[in-house]
Amino acid sequence: MKKFNVLFRADGSNQIGLGHIYRCLGISERIKKNFNCYFAVRELSEELKELLTHSAKIIELENYEDYHLEAEFIALKL
Repeated sequence: MKKFNVLFRADGSNQIGLGHIYRCLGISERIKKNFNCYFAVRELSEELKELLTHSAKIIELENYEDYHLEAEFIALKL
């Protein structure tokens, strides 16, 4: 059976908080058996990268000012 991709796009750090990352991580843990999960994030710390790789593939983003360019970059990585 073909697995569909699920993309989580969230940022988190010590400065801005990690709530969105942790909520998305909880969802990815529940669905990873049935879906290919990806996290698209900016400025990823090594600790957070290690945590996310247990549930999903990571797409590290640059600081795009244009969301269309960011979306195109993400689409190429899926």
